[in-house]
Amino acid sequence: MAHEDTYCWGLTGSRTFSTRFATWAAHKSFGYNDVAWSFKWIWQLNIMPKMKIFLWQMLHNALPLRGALVKRGMTINPACPLCMNDIESNDHLFWECPSIKEMWRLPQQHKWLHLLDIQDGSMCLEDLVLRCKQSRNKEDIVKVANLFWHIWKERNAFIFQHEIFRPLRTLI
Repeated sequence: MAHEDTYCWGLTGSRTFSTRFATWAAHKSFGYNDVAWSFKWIWQLNIMPKMKIFLWQMLHNALPLRGALVKRGMTINPACPLCMNDIESNDHLFWECPSIKEMWRLPQQHKWLHLLDIQDGSMCLEDLVLRCKQSRNKEDIVKVANLFWHIWKERNAFIFQHEIFRPLRTLI
């Protein structure tokens, strides 16, 4: 007596295939469960959800900045629209741009941010975020996230509404 061949899925108790179990099996085989996601803390911040998404995008270099857009194939001028001195990138727009430097000096000067030597020339954006996250004053990361958000809003108002760029307005 001949038996027909049948498929048997060995990863479930019922031995029937499902895409849900296949997806979980694939994730486990690649070790996704073992990887610690370094930006999980973003979702715990006491800020608006749109700011959490913005911060996540910023820390993953996913904001539509001119340098990134050029890398993705757009034919635009990659220069920072605020200073025209360098390629617009995360580090440049939020930390290195001459138009932004004064904005970072004032909160430090007036003890609004409790970080050490925030104007360290070797520090990059990711270092600043890490320093805030590890700060004894847990509000520092919320304050810095708010500053990033307002820099972004000011930059966009400058580009799209042709408003005067006033980074110090972000401190008000």
